Amino acid sequence: MAVLSFALEGLSDAAGDHTGVWWARTPPSIEEVSGGKLHVGDKITKDNVDLVKHHMPEAFYLDTKDGAVWEIAPSTPGEKLIPPDLVKTTIENEGKAIVKENGTVLTQGGRPWIGGFPVPEPKTGIEVMANRQFKTADGHADQGKLEWVNPQGVTYKETIVNVRAINTTARVCQDPKPVLPGFEDQIARELLVFTDPYDVKGLSVLTVIYVDQNHLPDAWGYVPVLRRVQRFSSGQRYDSIDGSDLRAGDIDTFSDPLGMWDFNLTDRAFMFSVLTGGDKQAGARPQYKDMSLIKGRYPADARVELRDTYLVEARPKDTSHIYSKKLLFIDAATYWSWLGQFYDRQGKLWYQFSLWFRRLENDCGNFPSLTWVPIINYQTGSATLALIPFYYRNPTKDLMNADMFSLKFIMSQGR
Repeated sequence: MAVLSFALEGLSDAAGDHTGVWWARTPPSIEEVSGGKLHVGDKITKDNVDLVKHHMPEAFYLDTKDGAVWEIAPSTPGEKLIPPDLVKTTIENEGKAIVKENGTVLTQGGRPWIGGFPVPEPKTGIEVMANRQFKTADGHADQGKLEWVNPQGVTYKETIVNVRAINTTARVCQDPKPVLPGFEDQIARELLVFTDPYDVKGLSVLTVIYVDQNHLPDAWGYVPVLRRVQRFSSGQRYDSIDGSDLRAGDIDTFSDPLGMWDFNLTDRAFMFSVLTGGDKQAGARPQYKDMSLIKGRYPADARVELRDTYLVEARPKDTSHIYSKKLLFIDAATYWSWLGQFYDRQGKLWYQFSLWFRRLENDCGNFPSLTWVPIINYQTGSATLALIPFYYRNPTKDLMNADMFSLKFIMSQGR
């Protein structure tokens, strides 16, 4: 069965009905891609996954053969997963962006980007990645439970962490727009605060992401046991975090400055995605409650939907990097990369890092909200799993402001 994909030339003329988000294309029916043997509501299992193998990422195909089960959900129109203000600013600012070779995005006047997707219909890998930098409205706040899982599928360690981010430029929803005064050289600030167990309570990490994509992020951490702030090295972005399968450069599948990597747009295809618009999805569970898992790592009520997807191959410029490449699956409507496949230096699949979503309403309108983030090591069988309940909010004046993303604030979070 041939993959239903678009040629990389002439993307604007590809077949498919346009939705309110004109840069994304309507997927074919499930019947069409499965030869009439699967339908919305059916489940993809190890017994029938080969019917749709060409539309399943390698990692998901391996998971399915190992016992994962996926319910097929209807494809969600792009406008139901994007804040209206983000669509509006994309339209208003179309043609005003300059994307440099290293991925830095500026206006034609040389100022920080003013909001929306800079190149809504990209033709190159760096243009896709440039769009991805501006996929949120003005920020987010989530709280999750991290579980360390051994090769037998048994959880042996748990932590609770708050994750917050605020956009400092390219703001589209909440005042001040499009930039927070004094932060013109930055894209965003991110904050991690651990709240449980007691031995990590108050451990906080503040990260500053810069507009210049050759500029490494700055990071500071407050270490409660020392009662002091320490500056962290941002050069070694592939060291394990606290012994888990998570690395700083892997957050959200990719979190390095774009200038550190080379990017190739290898395909645009309809793929089964864990970015869904359904009301229910694996991971959308009450706070800290256990969820039903298959083999200790696959949600028993997982859902996927067929979505228009860019496949971008990223190769590190650092020849000593632990990865030979990453293959990123990036949604053509929202520019969220919902799956990263990471390969070792011999070219063998090493890790899956996937972001599972459901649709939520929030201060800025529609938004894909994270529910479940599995990091699976295919070479050791270990995993680090993040359960994120329906907690998403945008940074309102009452919830978050720039003062919360400061050294003074992280010092106040210590036990």
